[in-house]
Amino acid sequence: GEIVVLDDQSLSMHLLSSQGVHIIEYPLQGRGPGEIQNLSNRMRVSNSNLTAVDDYFMKKISLFRIADNRIEHVEDISLESSIGDFFLSDEDQLILKTSMMPDEDKPLDQIQRLSLSDQNKTSAVLEFPAQKEIRLSANMGELNMMIQTTTRFHAMNRFCSNGNSLYHIRTDSLGFRVYNLDDGNEIFSSIYNQPAKRLTFEEKEIEVDRILDSGKEFWGQSEKQ
Repeated sequence: GEIVVLDDQSLSMHLLSSQGVHIIEYPLQGRGPGEIQNLSNRMRVSNSNLTAVDDYFMKKISLFRIADNRIEHVEDISLESSIGDFFLSDEDQLILKTSMMPDEDKPLDQIQRLSLSDQNKTSAVLEFPAQKEIRLSANMGELNMMIQTTTRFHAMNRFCSNGNSLYHIRTDSLGFRVYNLDDGNEIFSSIYNQPAKRLTFEEKEIEVDRILDSGKEFWGQSEKQ
């Protein structure tokens, strides 16, 4: 198969052969269909050779098809609001992570599914408590500046998607959870928040074996290194 590289300096995609030989460069810069003004450095690829790149400020995701040593623009997906992250499933669905504030004191990270075949069909699957951002403002003459940020002491949600499963970790937690994207149900949990204790080498081996065995259906057969 080919290799696709996203170049944030030239705002373009590069297609390489499996041996690393450069085939073509596909320019992205612009405001038209398939063009990007504000590259977020997020690129997602499905097993069906569909590639997705998003423009954060233009609120869109551009889809491309890789075939016959070419990159072809398929369509642009317009979004209602900016997204924090996104994933591309092999079932022709976009998995969107958005942040919302239904209550001023209770911000949420929401996971949504968007069908590429029916873009009017968007469904919210999961919601997770989010860490409230710190808002900093400054007035420098006629220039008003607002910054929303978090610190390294803030807990944040991190997600990735594989097939029909969503993997979730929090930065204040050791371990992860897995959810079914069809119904939002938790199907696996591996959380190790507990008082620290020193393990012997044998105890470490037993724990590694237990982790690999309990989650092998999600990451396949694994061997200890």
